[in-house]
Amino acid sequence: MPVAIACPKCKQKYKLPESAMGKQLKCKSCNAVFKTKAPAAPKTNTPGNQPQADKPPAAPTAPQPSQQELAQMGIGDLKKSGDVFAGAAIPPGQSLGSVVQDPGFGDFDVASEEASEEKDSGMGAVLTNPYLSPGGGKPLKKKSSKKPFVNDTPYTYKSLSLLAWLATVAIAINILIGLGAIGYFLFGNPGAVTDKEGIMAMLVGIALVLLIFVLSWMFHTIMTMIFMYRANANARSLGARELANSPWWCVFGWIIPFLNLVQPFRAMSEIARAARKPRGKGWQSLSTPGLVIGWWACLIFASIAWSVSDRLVEEEMISDSIGSIISMVAFGLSTISNVLLILTIWDITKRQNENAEKAGVA
Repeated sequence: MPVAIACPKCKQKYKLPESAMGKQLKCKSCNAVFKTKAPAAPKTNTPGNQPQADKPPAAPTAPQPSQQELAQMGIGDLKKSGDVFAGAAIPPGQSLGSVVQDPGFGDFDVASEEASEEKDSGMGAVLTNPYLSPGGGKPLKKKSSKKPFVNDTPYTYKSLSLLAWLATVAIAINILIGLGAIGYFLFGNPGAVTDKEGIMAMLVGIALVLLIFVLSWMFHTIMTMIFMYRANANARSLGARELANSPWWCVFGWIIPFLNLVQPFRAMSEIARAARKPRGKGWQSLSTPGLVIGWWACLIFASIAWSVSDRLVEEEMISDSIGSIISMVAFGLSTISNVLLILTIWDITKRQNENAEKAGVA
């Protein structure tokens, strides 16, 4: 390495190699002769004379947050033994339990240093809160494992309460007519009428009762079809999947010959099961509720009893009195079927309303 020297007489400056040190030199400016100093001998490493390593420059002091800023972040005073690190801000990207590198002082564990002062400094809540983000100290929202309900069908949910009331009124009228017919056969003593005019009046009365009964039956059947259409659409909008019957099949299944012997029952069974497990295909693992089975069984047996009674009386294979008894049994079965139908309608209505409230679409 070149060494800078100056002539002691004229002060002319020169840069000489280290090999020229300790020798006599002649100044080119004033021709003065002078001797340079020999280089210092290197010191040996003795036990008491170890070379001192250069200390690293001190790290710049981090800005200290004010007490108001600490309070807004939910953090109390950061105090350390001897106030060496008092009020030091937490570096970005470091969590409270990690080891922080501090130049000049070595590694220290923040969590262990502050463990004894958590109660006094108010840091206990920060150190034990699992929802704090590592850098900002802001609480994170806890994620819910439950997926939000999304209706991906063209159907929208509509409450069944009004339809349930209308169907109940129509069915109740049919029940009252059925009970009146049963009471007439039991207590009216139609066999006591022997004169021609009395028999005609009785036949006209029976015809009127049957007509009103049929009309009321048609009315409550129409209301039941409308109810089933809406309930099927609701089941789809609430998340039921792979229903075999569409809303319109719940209607046409009543009026197609032979198919109407099973289709309404199948459609009502799907609706009732989907009301118990409204999401996905879970409803398929459920059995048909007893109310639905009882409703349809009584209705089928009542229809068979009426058909058999009319056919046997027309062919004079049974007497009118026996035909009347069979008709009374048919009325009884029809009444039981209607009662079970009302219970089924309200059971489905209640369950779908509850499912809609849970899904947030009520």
